[in-house]
Amino acid sequence: MFFLVSFLVLAVVSPFLPLRFMWRTAGLSLLALVAFRLMQAPVPEVAEALELLPVAGFFGVVFTVRLGIAAYFGWLNVDALIGEKTAWLDVPLLIFVGAIGGVVLTICLADVLGGSGGGRALDLGVGLAAGLSAASVFYIARRHLAVGIPLGAALSVLTVISFVGSGQSFRILEEAEKLAQGRPWCISIPIWPKRQATSADLGFFSLSKYDRPYLAFSRDGRIETWARWSIRRQRFVERKRDWVACEPQADFRSRLN
Repeated sequence: MFFLVSFLVLAVVSPFLPLRFMWRTAGLSLLALVAFRLMQAPVPEVAEALELLPVAGFFGVVFTVRLGIAAYFGWLNVDALIGEKTAWLDVPLLIFVGAIGGVVLTICLADVLGGSGGGRALDLGVGLAAGLSAASVFYIARRHLAVGIPLGAALSVLTVISFVGSGQSFRILEEAEKLAQGRPWCISIPIWPKRQATSADLGFFSLSKYDRPYLAFSRDGRIETWARWSIRRQRFVERKRDWVACEPQADFRSRLN
């Protein structure tokens, strides 16, 4: 809700601001709209993200008209658009751009690597590679902040999410045992119906983003499905399923490879 309100306020106010503030505020409003969409569940796919184009197009027309009026009266020049005294505003804007880009990059990478079975090693590998890349970008592009800041920020976000996400397999198993309450349990991953799930399947990047694992346990001698793992919330969310491809066992965790 915060991002949606921010978008509405900034988008409405920006056309009435001086040019040097207008396009920066407009950029922040568009980023706030993207952030709002990313925070909604489920994580949007590329096709769903295109839903934002009509909204962005409407405000694009408004800003174009404003720039046209400024050009007509001779107010459109580099100083009016940039302004030396307001250049410092570009730093937080570029950081925000990079942060949103980092989230989008993480979602795309997680989608591509889903089902790969790399597990925690893959998460740590991505985090390490992204961290080293971010450090290199900040060092190499320190004189070109327009490129270095957003790119470095995007890679930094990917680094943080990767390292935090590396504990996902542990969290899945811990909560599964807690919810089972001593009863036989198992984890079923729909994309692998003919084999038992392994710990490598449960990593943040390697976990399938469309057929996420289900927790099943045995109650009174019959199998029941209790919940589906939520990647966003990092916990199981109650959801029934008629069929699971696993057999509940009291020592299921110790049997994982």
